Amino acid sequence: MKEGRGRPSKIMMDANLSYDRMSRYLELLTEKGLLENVEAEGIYKITQDGVRFLEEFRRFEKLARVFGLEL
Repeated sequence: MKEGRGRPSKIMMDANLSYDRMSRYLELLTEKGLLENVEAEGIYKITQDGVRFLEEFRRFEKLARVFGLEL
């Protein structure tokens, strides 16, 4: 989902997830406002909050690596 949007089948394959697990994650991320389901197009799209979350998570990952921690 490098473009910030994707169909469930593409997300499932790229993330190497089972259909059930992917469905739960998509539902949770949508509930939290990090993804939105564009039903007319049948795709999921990352929201601005989702982009900000990813940016902050990546910063946290870098900080953790400095201290020798793995996430």
